[in-house]
Amino acid sequence: MKQYPEFSWSLARQQTFQTCHRQYAYHYYYSHNGWLQYNVDEETKHVYRLKKITSLPLLFGTIVHDLIAKSLQHFFQSRLQPSLRQLVEEARHLLNEAYLDSTIRREAWFARPSRYTMLTDFYYGDGFDPEQVATYRERLEPTFRNFLQSETWRMIEREPERFEFKQLEDFATVSIFDTKVFVVLDLLLFDRELNRYIIIDWKTGKPSSNDYQQLVLYSIYVLLNYGASLDDIDLCNEYLKDGTRAVHQPTQLELQHMTDVFQMSVEEMLHYVADPSINAPLPLESYERTTDEWKCRQCNYREICLPT
Repeated sequence: MKQYPEFSWSLARQQTFQTCHRQYAYHYYYSHNGWLQYNVDEETKHVYRLKKITSLPLLFGTIVHDLIAKSLQHFFQSRLQPSLRQLVEEARHLLNEAYLDSTIRREAWFARPSRYTMLTDFYYGDGFDPEQVATYRERLEPTFRNFLQSETWRMIEREPERFEFKQLEDFATVSIFDTKVFVVLDLLLFDRELNRYIIIDWKTGKPSSNDYQQLVLYSIYVLLNYGASLDDIDLCNEYLKDGTRAVHQPTQLELQHMTDVFQMSVEEMLHYVADPSINAPLPLESYERTTDEWKCRQCNYREICLPT
């Protein structure tokens, strides 16, 4: 048990920091050790529980990613392909389990928030918006159909021996300027025929300006971890909502920009650290709240953060 978390960096951490400094403090510092059952104060446990709340869109994306990873893993091991029906039914089952966790298993979630699911609509509201539920229910079949029809899946299915499976939904780290950086690669393949690394990221929502930045960060990881050259890396976003695909090769200029963003971000974050040697945070009050009220309405921590 460490009193403070280790300092690290990720794009998700950077996005949280930009959204709200107070949210960042709760998420990365004041929830630390909240998963422990003993020798931890109730306030820390409370913050940790709030950290574990998720929304229906996020849950939907997590389930899709998990089932795609499971399908790819199974295919590489056995060459057996999942059916569209299997994927849709398994996703529906997992969504139903999350509903049960948030309702009849609510007390179990309070005791073990990392083992059960709590949805925002049930914690802060009276339940699902019927229109939102209908939307995501209707999206299940097209999403998995687009996966099975994606160029990435068809490419692997046609020539499985051509591709070496490197990483799949792995939490990995790389050291950049002595800072631990977390990356989560949806899929990393090595094309034996062309001697190229292919980084694939599945997206269940609309295209975002952050999508490509994420892939550039992943390319830095591949450069440092696998000794690849920049010319031997392909970046690919597979958009499962509409079945489109975006492919790009990273450039040195883009890597330099990503490195500059990283350095500036780390410097800003360290302004809120009282003791860098142990990563002790400043008092909570030193982390400013956002002035955008719409962000507060969507924040997991509004229960303890907003004035009563």
